[in-house]
Amino acid sequence: MAATARATTRTGRATPPRSGLARGLRATTLATVTLLAVAFGVGCTPSPDEVDDEQPLVIGDGDPELLDELATIAEQVAELRGLEVLEPIHLDVVSEQELIEIHRELRAEDAEDEERTERRDRRQRALEALHLLPEGVDIDAAFEELVEVGVLGMFSPRTERAYAVAIDGELSPAVTATVAHELLHALQHQHAGLERMDDIDEPDERFALTTLVEGDAVTLEEAWVDEHLDEDEQQERDRTLARLGTDAQSTLVGIPVYLLLKQLLPYQIGEPFVARLLEEGGQEAVDAALEDPPRTSVEVIDPQLYLDGFEPREPEPLLAPGAGWEEFHATTFGAWQVDVFSYTLGPGRSPIGGQWRGGHLRAWSDGQDGVAAAFSVTFDGDAAETFCDRLGAWYERRAGAEAADDGTLRTDRDVVRLDCGAEDVRLAVAADRSLADAILGDA
Repeated sequence: MAATARATTRTGRATPPRSGLARGLRATTLATVTLLAVAFGVGCTPSPDEVDDEQPLVIGDGDPELLDELATIAEQVAELRGLEVLEPIHLDVVSEQELIEIHRELRAEDAEDEERTERRDRRQRALEALHLLPEGVDIDAAFEELVEVGVLGMFSPRTERAYAVAIDGELSPAVTATVAHELLHALQHQHAGLERMDDIDEPDERFALTTLVEGDAVTLEEAWVDEHLDEDEQQERDRTLARLGTDAQSTLVGIPVYLLLKQLLPYQIGEPFVARLLEEGGQEAVDAALEDPPRTSVEVIDPQLYLDGFEPREPEPLLAPGAGWEEFHATTFGAWQVDVFSYTLGPGRSPIGGQWRGGHLRAWSDGQDGVAAAFSVTFDGDAAETFCDRLGAWYERRAGAEAADDGTLRTDRDVVRLDCGAEDVRLAVAADRSLADAILGDA
């Protein structure tokens, strides 16, 4: 039987909270579960008219005293963020191992969705062809390793449940801060419907919405820590996060850089994006963004583009390799993906994704084992020249490519062709140069 924590809903407007700490590695180890869970979401947004003011804020399974503590945090989160609790939040108190098992069950259910699995497999095949992922990488196993590093809390829109990890029957400062983060996701879901994530086929658009959602929660979490944890508790929280980050190092070494950045960047980029919205129009601006979110990753990298109503440009076209080749994947190649080539080249490589103005990724199959893939990106400023230089260095370092002639590199399995203009950069990867040239229209 579910225990109930009692507290009445309280609304309030909050002044914009100060910018929080850089999330860095700890965002990957502690908040990855939220990002993964958001992608599963199904649910509905309740009507405020359906809620009784005397209903509890939090219901769930666990020690009633802990649930009372969590209900207090929910009340504090609602007040800080200025979002009313529209219906009781289901929040279960579990052990770390129980939460890992819950996450496994959610991912197992997700794997049963054949259409989604097929989309993911096509996307993975295209990224492998571009050398952005190792061939045959087990993405599920990689995510599982991240989750098992250190899980303190989670919210799943699919089940409309939040979870908090109790250790020895207590909620540590690190857990309560994480719960504040997850409770805001529950409120976001009630007001804006995070199940929308399930309906977004375009990965760059999904990345942009995830960044907004996580940036809002990170900002709230740090504001809650400042307001409701004393100095000793904050220090204990920081020690816990540092320990988990250290424990994660050996695991993170084995995670492909592309996947790691995909999980980490929404937290790093999201907080300054939300800070700019707060500066522009307070919490109402963040609420408006949740209703009408950015649709490209460049808008969360450069918030002014979002505020100005950015529309992407068309980059230079990419063509099919020839007869017998069928396109199996076509999508946006976004600003955050451009920056993958910066983050993986060591220090001193500043990201240039903020100058992205449009990009496409396409991949083709010959119906047997042959795969060819390409992307085309257009930029403002001098970023095209910088990006072109980085691509050559990246493929030499990450894919073992060697220069064959001007604009051509060879790996042990394929040919990489570069076409660099003043504003546009195109790259094609295929089994031989003639196929790569055909994609770039040079055949």
